[in-house]
Amino acid sequence: MKKIVLLITIQILCMHSFVVNAQRIFSTSYTMDDGLAANRVYSILQDSCGFMWFGTDDGLSRFDGIAFKNYYLSEYINATTSNSVKKIFIDRRGRMWIGLDTGIVIYDSKTDTFQPFHAKTETGEMIQTYVTDMIEDSDGEVWIATSGEGLYRFSPSDKVRLRVYRNIPGKINSISQNIIMTLQQDSKQNIWIGTYSEGLCCFDKQKNTFVTYKKSNHPNSLSDNSIQKVFEDSHGNLWIGTFQNGLDLFDPVAKTFTNYRDRSPNNLLYHIHDIKEYRPGELFISSDNGMGIFKADKGEIIQSDNPNLKIRTGANKFIYTIYIDKEESLWLGSYFDGIKFYSAFQNNFKYYSCSSSSTPQSGKVINVIKEDKDDKYWIGTDDNGIFRFDAKTQEITPFRDAASIGTTYYCIHDLLVDGDKLYAATYGRGLEVIDLKTGKVESFLNNPEDSTSIPSSRVFTLYKASNGCIYVGTSAGFCYYNPEKNNFIRIGSFTGKISDIIEDYFGRIWIGTSISGLYSYNVRTQKITSYQRSDHPNSLTKNVITTLAIDSKKQLWVGTYGQGLCRYNDETDDFTRYDHLKLPNKIINSIIPKGDLLWISTNKGLVVYNPDTKHIKTYSKSNGLYNEQFTPCSGFESSDGRLFLGSTDGFCYFFPQDLRENTYNPPVILTNMTIFGKDIQADTPNSPIHQSIGYTDEIVLKYNQSMIGFDFAALSYIAPKENDYQYMLEGLDSEWQFTKGSNNHLSYANLPVGEYVLRIKGTNSDKLWSSNEVQLKIKVLPPFFRSQLAYLIYALVLLIAIMLTVWYYVKRTEKRQKERIKRLNDEKEKELYNSKIDFFTNIAHEIRTPLSLIIGPLEYLMKTSSINNVYGEYLSIIEQNYKRLYALVTQLLDFRKVDTGSYKLSYDCYRIKEIICKVSCIFELSARQKKVAIDTSSIPEELSIVIDEEAFTKIISNLLSNALKYAKSTIRITTIEKDSEIVVTVTDDGIGITDQEKTKIFDAFYQVKNNSEINKLGIGIGLHMTRSLV
Repeated sequence: MKKIVLLITIQILCMHSFVVNAQRIFSTSYTMDDGLAANRVYSILQDSCGFMWFGTDDGLSRFDGIAFKNYYLSEYINATTSNSVKKIFIDRRGRMWIGLDTGIVIYDSKTDTFQPFHAKTETGEMIQTYVTDMIEDSDGEVWIATSGEGLYRFSPSDKVRLRVYRNIPGKINSISQNIIMTLQQDSKQNIWIGTYSEGLCCFDKQKNTFVTYKKSNHPNSLSDNSIQKVFEDSHGNLWIGTFQNGLDLFDPVAKTFTNYRDRSPNNLLYHIHDIKEYRPGELFISSDNGMGIFKADKGEIIQSDNPNLKIRTGANKFIYTIYIDKEESLWLGSYFDGIKFYSAFQNNFKYYSCSSSSTPQSGKVINVIKEDKDDKYWIGTDDNGIFRFDAKTQEITPFRDAASIGTTYYCIHDLLVDGDKLYAATYGRGLEVIDLKTGKVESFLNNPEDSTSIPSSRVFTLYKASNGCIYVGTSAGFCYYNPEKNNFIRIGSFTGKISDIIEDYFGRIWIGTSISGLYSYNVRTQKITSYQRSDHPNSLTKNVITTLAIDSKKQLWVGTYGQGLCRYNDETDDFTRYDHLKLPNKIINSIIPKGDLLWISTNKGLVVYNPDTKHIKTYSKSNGLYNEQFTPCSGFESSDGRLFLGSTDGFCYFFPQDLRENTYNPPVILTNMTIFGKDIQADTPNSPIHQSIGYTDEIVLKYNQSMIGFDFAALSYIAPKENDYQYMLEGLDSEWQFTKGSNNHLSYANLPVGEYVLRIKGTNSDKLWSSNEVQLKIKVLPPFFRSQLAYLIYALVLLIAIMLTVWYYVKRTEKRQKERIKRLNDEKEKELYNSKIDFFTNIAHEIRTPLSLIIGPLEYLMKTSSINNVYGEYLSIIEQNYKRLYALVTQLLDFRKVDTGSYKLSYDCYRIKEIICKVSCIFELSARQKKVAIDTSSIPEELSIVIDEEAFTKIISNLLSNALKYAKSTIRITTIEKDSEIVVTVTDDGIGITDQEKTKIFDAFYQVKNNSEINKLGIGIGLHMTRSLV
């Protein structure tokens, strides 16, 4: 087992006026005030991800170093489910088994869900009772101990998955009792069962039988039948923790037990609750009386060399569970007071106080620590005088009883050990020189009338130079002590108090002041050179000097009050400023050079800085410092390499080589996700995740889920607030964003549509970056109108629109072309039409004159009886054809008038039948010749109409003429009176007209295309003129 590094507690002798002090122990407490579900903690474990889990009396808590997430099982299962978690463990499949006082619940970390354990025995029995312990054996079977219902064995691969073992009275090989407290599998695959009051049982899986060990009168029997804990160490030793008779060690060969008791008043082996191996041969043991380390070779349990284990007072003494995590840190679960955490890296600073129980507020502020001989140190306090610290015995004693005559003054600013004399710089009592052999104290006070007296009774700093001269810095000047004349030689004139004095490798004395900057004093030439802040970048950063130091490279370092560090450059006689360093605080109190490093104490922690590599590391309370506010000029390195530092609450020392670097590579994990500030759970309505966010590699967000946030943690529990983080959202951020500690949340608002990768890195408290990083793919979907499907639809619509546009353009072009062609054809037809009309009109004019000349002789011949008698019939035919020809000629002329719009109508009232019959008479002869009857009988005699007689006559004449051409036997003329109009219909029984030609027969010069000889009789203007007249 890995070694846990813990601190040593000191015991201080309390003799006469001695002050009793104990080393202060660094630990962290977690209670309900910090978010823990309950202060009563039964079980602790760390999962494969690195989360810490705590089974409490009122829920299950998960911890990431910054925050607790509590699970109340009654909210996840049902209202009757208990929240009291008695035992938790994780099986080889990664499932967490949660033992309650009402059964078992299984937790799936990937989905962050809980399911009740429903396995049944052959008789249908389920586990619905108090579960006290659970283990998984080497075969993957789970053993479940209960309080009153015996031992259950769950075999995932067997047909009968759940078996139960109960005590059968009178049967030797059955389990001894049904109330079971603890389980353990040993290296020989045996299952050990500790019962409440019936001893220890061993189950042989091969024989399927139990062997019971009980307390008897035999000296090597089990010491107690009430077994609280069974544990096997790395050497195969089986340890049995009992209720009230201590610790037993089982000998598997002799089948005997060796008992160990704690005879001290503390009795740390009373009512043992847990056992863990600290290191080979040493066991952590917790009990009702606290916790200690049991050393097997000595057979005893101790506290004194492990201060972290000294948890006995108050509620903390009831320690129920122990856990050692992956970083070798220790977690303790108590019955009343939550969790205690002890880090393997946080207790390397040994802290002590010079205050006493009678005056707890005095002696806290340590102004100076100086080394004497024999590993002893002098401590000067601000309000409680001088103390002596023995590093070997860890004793701190006051140098003088406060009531003694001749005691040193209580406010000590500096000390100087020179042989058997101790020089004390006091505030107000001047310089005191103490003879350590005789105890005699000689005081040097300021005498305004004596220039050889000390410049001020307020003395702040002392320094012994290489030439043996003792320099003294006061509030009113600088001097050195002349032991021969027992007086002081004042040097120069300085403004403000002298804060520090040091000698460099060239023999120069450097004097730091509180107001007027830095001075160098050349002892040989008596020359004093002043260095102050100016606008020059290579001057001091500030005139308030707090401390001085010379490093291994003979370089002078200057600490200022509020402006960090400066380094003196001897070659150029100027300074290099280090005010850019990222110090926790720029008030420099002490600078301790050690090797290539500078240990720098500030008002807010300790810093180690390497000027060559620029590497810097900060130690704070989270790293184990009890107090972060150090005092000026109180730090130094002892002869054995220890560094001492005084603070406003005690002093500490440490060996730099003992400050172990935390090399643990912490896993970085997402712990929570929010959308618009609301926590998101897997597989809930509108949730983009289907399993726990820590196990999710990719999320797809809707366009209206663009405001997201994430919590994350580097799962290192040593000073988790000192962990650093950097994150970047690739696709949006151009550079890494930095954050640290408890500020472990990031958010993005109004995330644009697109694909991103969220990357998060983390460090432990020693700034070791984790080798793994979170990489979460994030896809923000567009709204439907911006989706790929929408764009496809848009493309199709656009394509269709283009096609329709092209089609329309083509069709319009075709139409325009057709219209143009039609227009051209119409123009041609019109030209042809006009030419025809002109031709016929001209012919008509030419014919009409001869016709007029013909009618006269014809009428004469018809009136001559002799000729008429012989040729009357022929003359009648001639007369008839004359009239027909004359009518055609007149029609042609009238057609022209109608077509040009010059035909004038004259309206009057006529009986329609008279006009129709008059027209019919004209065609009577032709009708008889064709044997066609013209029927007008249906026309009412008295029916009158307002018309132009000539136009109406032409209309009826053209209709009858056209009908006579095609009629076979009958032409019927009818009238229908409709409102104020009369519809005249001329119908024949000829071949008829097709539907396609019905709209064309009224066009000028159009003739029906039926290859009939009848068509040749007309020229196609009659019906056209008829429509025009109508």
